This record gives sequence, structure tokens and C-alpha cells, in this order.
Amino acid sequence: MQSIHFDARALAAALHDGAALVGACVAATMLLALQGGGGSSDLVAVFVAAVPIQLAINFLFGIYQGIWRYTSLPDIQRIVFSVFTGTVCISI
Repeated sequence: MQSIHFDARALAAALHDGAALVGACVAATMLLALQGGGGSSDLVAVFVAAVPIQLAINFLFGIYQGIWRYTSLPDIQRIVFSVFTGTVCISI
């Protein structure tokens, strides 16, 4: 694992990922509301817990290292491990 450094592009990518996670949570809540379950009170709890946890794990796994032109197998492995770890931590 490389040392963590912050720059403007990494911050922009992290904000984009956070916005995408919020959009996915809103869409999932709307689908659950159509089926008669879920609610907006659960949505706020998901935002408070899921977004910071997932973004922190992405930074720790080095997802936001820079601009990718070509994705190698180690990059894909890092993404898969980051998503899996974030999902497990949020589920706990």
C-alpha cells in the first residue's frame, strides 16, 4: 500500500463517488417505497454511515491515486477489495 496523499483530482473523484453513492441510495429507497417498504428516515442513517465509511476505505486502499488512462489488474483488484471491504464494514 502506498502513502496517502491528497490532491484536487483525488478530492474531485472522491466527491463524485460520494455523490454517486448518495444517488444510488436515493434510487434504492425510491424502489423500496414503491414496494411498500423503506422510508426516508432510513435514508438519512444510510447517508451518515455509508458515505464516510466507503470514502475512507477507498482512500485507504489507494483508489484515488491519480488519473487512470489504462487500468491494470492490480488496479481492478484494489477496486474490488475496496468495494468488498466497504460493503462489509457498512453491513456491520
